Amino acid sequence: MLDNYELPKAAFEELYLGFETDLLAQGFETMEQLMLCCRRVAGVVGWLIMPISGYRGGQETILNALALGQAMQLTNILRDVGEDLALGRCYLPRELVSRYQIDLADLHSGKITPNYIELIKELAHIAHSLYRLGWQGIPNLQGAAQFSVRVAALNYEGILHKLVQNRYDNLSQRAYLRRLERLALFPRALRSTRAGRRTKSILAVSGRTLNLFD
Repeated sequence: MLDNYELPKAAFEELYLGFETDLLAQGFETMEQLMLCCRRVAGVVGWLIMPISGYRGGQETILNALALGQAMQLTNILRDVGEDLALGRCYLPRELVSRYQIDLADLHSGKITPNYIELIKELAHIAHSLYRLGWQGIPNLQGAAQFSVRVAALNYEGILHKLVQNRYDNLSQRAYLRRLERLALFPRALRSTRAGRRTKSILAVSGRTLNLFD
């Protein structure tokens, strides 16, 4: 594959650094560190796919792909807070935990406090903003990749939507789409791919949610 496509070597280097960070499991001090890790373990995957699938739009489309990957990884982190705590890990930036005066003992006991909800809301808002950037680049992908990425983006943003529906309880509940909900994503992605348009974002973090399956 490396002989057939001009894959960016820098993306492989970033991916390696991302895996290394994840294996160390030391958490993050700042929001910048968290977002860098999200870029390295997920954002660069889109960067690597693009030369294989083909794309137009140049550097802007690459930045869109990086943003979409970051959004997906941040969604994973938000979904899995409770499970990660049970494994002795916490990926929430310590600066945010301190700013919102979160007691980790409360999190380990599954206690959802108003301050914790505000922290999760802030991270969900960042994820939503990244999805909006990511959607802008999807129409620039060529071939089957455009449809596949649309389905993946709808699925992950749907998880974020479920987190809001669960009132930001990611300590005792796992946000996920049921089988029929996942299946409903395929015709929506297919319609938008055939129309060559940008699929609308499905989440409004402010509390007003759009219809997930139109």
